[in-house]
Amino acid sequence: LHLDWRTVPDEDQAAMLGMLGDRLAASLLPGSRGDVAIEQDDMTSYTGLRLNLPSVFRPYALASDHWAVRRAEQALGSQPAGLWRFATDGGHVFAAGIPPLGFGPGLEEHCHITDERISLAQMEGALAGNARLAMALTAAN
Repeated sequence: LHLDWRTVPDEDQAAMLGMLGDRLAASLLPGSRGDVAIEQDDMTSYTGLRLNLPSVFRPYALASDHWAVRRAEQALGSQPAGLWRFATDGGHVFAAGIPPLGFGPGLEEHCHITDERISLAQMEGALAGNARLAMALTAAN
């Protein structure tokens, strides 16, 4: 059984593995066995560095009063801050102390599907929004 577990901020990985291990043990038939583990992925960077890393997307959330969120909302006007219901690499940069913000054209339900597409007007709006974000987020605190 492969379980795609989507973690949330403040969820303890050890507690999650323990809970799944307990449920596995309770469901095994006599004479059967099982293991609970986080899948490992062999990764190769563009420089050729190879690492075997856990297949984990770290959860994160920025508070609505975080300086980066406030500046992004000011730069983008009326576009509200919100949460995405899918995994991103943002948790890795968040763990490194960099506040990740997600911004882009289109609708979430149209992301990463066979016929994914956006209009040129949406692309132009996103490019202008990214320019405003870059200027707002790099301004002195």
